[in-house]
Amino acid sequence: MEGEEFEEGSILWKIMEVKWDEENMTMVVLYYDVQAVEDHGLNECDLDEDTEEGIQHREQYVEWSTLREVKGWLKTSQNRRK
Repeated sequence: MEGEEFEEGSILWKIMEVKWDEENMTMVVLYYDVQAVEDHGLNECDLDEDTEEGIQHREQYVEWSTLREVKGWLKTSQNRRK
Protein backbone atom coordinates (compact mmCIF):
# COMPACT_ATOMS: atom_id res chain seq x y z
CA MET A 1 0.00 0.00 0.00
CA GLU A 2 2.85 2.40 0.76
CA GLY A 3 3.79 4.31 -2.37
CA GLU A 4 0.37 3.86 -3.98
CA GLU A 5 -1.46 6.91 -5.27
CA PHE A 6 -5.16 7.69 -5.35
CA GLU A 7 -7.41 10.57 -6.32
CA GLU A 8 -9.87 12.03 -3.86
CA GLY A 9 -11.58 15.38 -4.31
CA SER A 10 -9.59 16.03 -7.54
CA ILE A 11 -6.31 15.80 -5.59
CA LEU A 12 -3.65 13.17 -6.23
CA TRP A 13 -2.55 11.72 -2.90
CA LYS A 14 0.40 9.41 -2.21
CA ILE A 15 0.48 6.95 0.67
CA MET A 16 3.59 7.24 2.83
CA GLU A 17 2.93 4.95 5.74
CA VAL A 18 0.44 2.54 7.26
CA LYS A 19 0.70 2.13 11.01
CA TRP A 20 -1.13 1.34 14.21
CA ASP A 21 -2.42 4.43 15.98
CA GLU A 22 -2.53 3.82 19.71
CA GLU A 23 -4.65 6.89 20.44
CA ASN A 24 -7.40 5.88 18.01
CA MET A 25 -6.85 2.13 18.48
CA THR A 26 -6.93 1.46 14.74
CA MET A 27 -4.73 1.19 11.67
CA VAL A 28 -4.20 4.55 9.99
CA VAL A 29 -2.75 5.63 6.68
CA LEU A 30 -0.54 8.70 6.30
CA TYR A 31 -0.68 10.35 2.89
CA TYR A 32 0.16 13.65 1.24
CA ASP A 33 -0.94 15.87 -1.65
CA VAL A 34 1.66 15.13 -4.33
CA GLN A 35 1.21 18.41 -6.20
CA ALA A 36 1.31 20.61 -3.09
CA VAL A 37 4.57 19.03 -1.97
CA GLU A 38 6.11 19.35 -5.44
CA ASP A 39 4.89 22.96 -5.79
CA HIS A 40 6.95 23.84 -2.71
CA GLY A 41 10.06 22.17 -4.12
CA LEU A 42 9.82 19.24 -1.71
CA ASN A 43 9.64 15.48 -2.05
CA GLU A 44 8.68 12.61 0.23
CA CYS A 45 12.13 12.55 1.84
CA ASP A 46 11.52 16.11 3.03
CA LEU A 47 8.57 14.81 5.08
CA ASP A 48 10.82 12.57 7.20
CA GLU A 49 9.92 12.87 10.85
CA ASP A 50 13.53 12.22 11.92
CA THR A 51 14.44 15.86 11.38
CA GLU A 52 12.92 19.02 12.84
CA GLU A 53 12.38 20.47 9.37
CA GLY A 54 10.76 17.19 8.28
CA ILE A 55 8.41 17.29 11.26
CA GLN A 56 7.33 20.81 10.29
CA HIS A 57 6.75 19.76 6.69
CA ARG A 58 4.86 16.69 7.84
CA GLU A 59 2.55 18.79 10.00
CA GLN A 60 1.86 21.03 7.00
CA TYR A 61 1.41 18.45 4.22
CA VAL A 62 0.63 15.02 5.66
CA GLU A 63 -2.89 13.90 6.50
CA TRP A 64 -4.21 10.68 7.90
CA SER A 65 -7.34 8.57 7.71
CA THR A 66 -8.35 5.09 8.74
CA LEU A 67 -7.13 2.15 6.70
CA ARG A 68 -10.71 1.27 5.80
CA GLU A 69 -11.44 4.75 4.44
CA VAL A 70 -8.28 4.88 2.34
CA LYS A 71 -8.93 1.41 0.92
CA GLY A 72 -12.28 2.75 -0.29
CA TRP A 73 -10.59 5.73 -1.93
CA LEU A 74 -8.04 3.45 -3.60
CA LYS A 75 -10.77 1.24 -5.01
CA THR A 76 -12.80 4.21 -6.28
CA SER A 77 -9.71 5.82 -7.79
CA GLN A 78 -8.72 2.59 -9.56
CA ASN A 79 -12.24 2.21 -10.97
CA ARG A 80 -12.09 5.76 -12.39
CA ARG A 81 -8.84 4.99 -14.20
CA LYS A 82 -10.31 1.97 -16.03
